[in-house]
Amino acid sequence: MDLYDFIESNEARDVKLLQLLLTAGTHGCSYPRLLENLQVTPSTLAATVASLQQRLQTFDEAAQVRQCNEGKGRRLFLETQKPVLFDDLYRKLLRQSKEYQILAALLEKGKCRIDEFASQLYMSKAAVFRKIKQLNDALRPNAIKIKNGTLVGSEVEIRYLYYQLVLNSYDSEELAALTRTFSVRRYIRRFEAQAKVKFSAHGEIKLCVWLDIALKRHFTCNKKFTGIPEETLQQLETNPLYQMIRNWLFDIAKQYALALDEFEVYNIYIFVCSMDIIDLSATDLHHVEKYLALALPSVQQRNQSFMATLRQINTGFEIRCSGTSKIHIHYSLNQLHHRIQFFQGDFRLLTQSSDLFAISGEQLQHLETLASELVTVVAKGDPCCAEPAKQLFLKQHYLRLLMVTHVQIAKPVRIGLLLHGDWLVTSALMARLKLALAGICSIVFEIAERPMTYDLLITSSKLSSARVAAKYYYQINEVATTYDIDQIKSLLSSIICEQSAIPR
Repeated sequence: MDLYDFIESNEARDVKLLQLLLTAGTHGCSYPRLLENLQVTPSTLAATVASLQQRLQTFDEAAQVRQCNEGKGRRLFLETQKPVLFDDLYRKLLRQSKEYQILAALLEKGKCRIDEFASQLYMSKAAVFRKIKQLNDALRPNAIKIKNGTLVGSEVEIRYLYYQLVLNSYDSEELAALTRTFSVRRYIRRFEAQAKVKFSAHGEIKLCVWLDIALKRHFTCNKKFTGIPEETLQQLETNPLYQMIRNWLFDIAKQYALALDEFEVYNIYIFVCSMDIIDLSATDLHHVEKYLALALPSVQQRNQSFMATLRQINTGFEIRCSGTSKIHIHYSLNQLHHRIQFFQGDFRLLTQSSDLFAISGEQLQHLETLASELVTVVAKGDPCCAEPAKQLFLKQHYLRLLMVTHVQIAKPVRIGLLLHGDWLVTSALMARLKLALAGICSIVFEIAERPMTYDLLITSSKLSSARVAAKYYYQINEVATTYDIDQIKSLLSSIICEQSAIPR
């Protein structure tokens, strides 16, 4: 599914244009690039600009899309007096869209006739049929469709669809206001006390949304829930976390006289294990480690493959990452690998915050390469990771984890190069070493000179140690400029260990 599957095509163009203009910033976006990205004619682009400007003026009366023909050619700029957020416009359009209203009606009622949709949406029956066909095309990758006035398909995927729609259609303040009225919230406190964990503020909102959807589906859907893998159920029979959730959920059911089955226990368990709802800063990490050890065998295998490969390609991780940071990373990894196992597909949640990392373009390119390598290792022979969409999802999240570890070990190692002869030889050697040592840690290469001091000096002369100061020295073959990369990596590991200011 894509962000634009649930809004009208002309509205989707407006939102895409806003994204391009916001990304371009004060530099503006070139006219040819807009035509190419939006895949429209000049006349359609002009209409889209006018439409977007009108929409933005509901947020900021002074907002305008300005055109400039000077300097770098024809460019478009977004000018506002107040901050204009992509999220605000998208949420407004999403809630107004016919597709969203059709899905919302099915969540509330379970089943709707075509004439009911037509009356509610002020559309003809033929138009409703067309909208449902468009929705079914968008939902096909998730094996969900609207048939005979109701949603059919995997119940987990149906609930996951609604979960994403709700989180994308309201901002954090609106969601918090909605969940404050949710009567089951007091039972969430009871679960926190039993499990000895603390849910984050946003995590509690997400759990309330998931429980609300579960209750609505329970009351409005006549289908008997099945489809839980027998092997998974057998593994969960002795899982303390699963048993704790079962007791907690059946206690709620008793209070409200609900008849719940095993699927509802499974439904809450997979959510808790997949959606990053625990506040690690307010939870004893020993309890977090205990729950991490309870992961399903298939998830543990993915975790181990990832960590083993990460330690091989990133020497600094084991030495410089603190024990607390390792638990945080393990927790995020564990949640991600559960999510890959239990849920199909994903589209970006607007409510997720985007962390900013001080990483250069070159470093980012290296981390993206490493993320791809990690996906290849983890996905090998794993049917849950076979789909290209899931591999892309893994790569995006692996990249974020690698960025976190990069920040943890970002203290650079300074390597000086001092070779006799043509400076082109030194430059060529530097380029080779950058490629060979990419991703191990943050490295700064320099042409060595006095009076600088380096962590490692790579030189072709035995006399260099008397002229340039360094903690470690490595001598290469002066004629062929050959070197033992494993020995250099070993020296880097020693340097990283000495520099480490974070306890293991």
